[in-house]
Amino acid sequence: MGDGAAVRETAGPSSVMQKAFDLLDVFRNGRVLTLSEVARRAGLPKSTAYRVLGMIVRVGAVEHEY
Repeated sequence: MGDGAAVRETAGPSSVMQKAFDLLDVFRNGRVLTLSEVARRAGLPKSTAYRVLGMIVRVGAVEHEY
């Protein structure tokens, strides 16, 4: 980066981006899953899975089926 800005790589496995990708990976086979199933498969607490899923639903990466 030419303006002297440095990119810090401090985001580890606990970053929101990593959690989002972990959740997206759960949907690879295209199945409809419950929140509990998603959280368990992604290795996340249900509250975290719910929060991050809300974010990726808003951007259209997954759909919430009622």
